[in-house]
Amino acid sequence: MTLAETNAEQVIGAVHATITGEKTLFSGLTNVHCILYFTTGRLVVEAGPSQRGDRQVPGWLEANPESLKSLKIQQIINSDPKKFSSIPYNSVTRVAIGRKWLNPRMSIITSDKIHRFVWFWPKVGVDRVEHMARSYFPPQVLVERVRSPA
Repeated sequence: MTLAETNAEQVIGAVHATITGEKTLFSGLTNVHCILYFTTGRLVVEAGPSQRGDRQVPGWLEANPESLKSLKIQQIINSDPKKFSSIPYNSVTRVAIGRKWLNPRMSIITSDKIHRFVWFWPKVGVDRVEHMARSYFPPQVLVERVRSPA
């Protein structure tokens, strides 16, 4: 193994979520399913299909940690760059975990934007989302439980 390979970015966790979209007259029509890839240096968001007309809620993705280590995040991103965005951990001001109408929510607050994600209760509870955030974000990122997320 070369020095470059040992310092390469590794995926440490992956979770299904829904990106909350723009507020519309009919709430939730612009929501988009996604996969959050937590790596050693950033959060990579892979946008999937729109939630519009889709009554199926994606399940919680709990991958085997050993299988995640073999994922090459840059190869995944290069497969379709338009579907991906990333949030470097050093740009995250804080992560707020809470709920709205029983649905667990996570707001990732950076200096220039708020990234909002939601899961659907009772399939996923707020305690599970908080545990995931505390497990996958590095220690220097403030993760807090709030009454209503930003």
